[in-house]
Amino acid sequence: MQKINVETEKKFLEAEKLRNSGKHREAIEILEKIIQQYPNFLPAINNIALNYINLKKFDEAEKYYKICLSIKPDELIFINNLAKVFHDINAYKKAIPLLQKSLNINSNQIEIMRITAKCLFEIDFRKELDVFFSKALKVFPNDKTLSYYYGRNLLRMNKHISGLSILKETIGVIEFDEKKFKVL
Repeated sequence: MQKINVETEKKFLEAEKLRNSGKHREAIEILEKIIQQYPNFLPAINNIALNYINLKKFDEAEKYYKICLSIKPDELIFINNLAKVFHDINAYKKAIPLLQKSLNINSNQIEIMRITAKCLFEIDFRKELDVFFSKALKVFPNDKTLSYYYGRNLLRMNKHISGLSILKETIGVIEFDEKKFKVL
């Protein structure tokens, strides 16, 4: 990480306080000045993106996370944050490669597993999701969110009995036998 002087560190902390108090534009102004002097200072670049997320300016957040990744391409926090931006704007196809990269670096990330499951489900990648669940549920066998998406995906794949069984265990509001079912 790029070293900064004491005065710049104070300004960085001031910007952090502004962000935490909801004064995102003011925080961005301070952080922009910091990266003019220290263009590779990743905490400032990352915090600019966080402020833009809070302002719902996702295109700007994406730009700054991409800068972070250009400096440090395998840093999980930047990979995950950019993937979350894509997830939040329903750009699931853009999120998936980042999520896969993140899970290849560290497969023990439940939140990223859940986001991956949702993205794959939303774009209807049934077979990919089936493969994903065979791995994800080994790592997190009791996770309700993963099980929920797994059950729904099985229903999509016409594996109704298996899907309903999993959904019954997960959300507990389905009664069924092999001939009929109802949602309670």
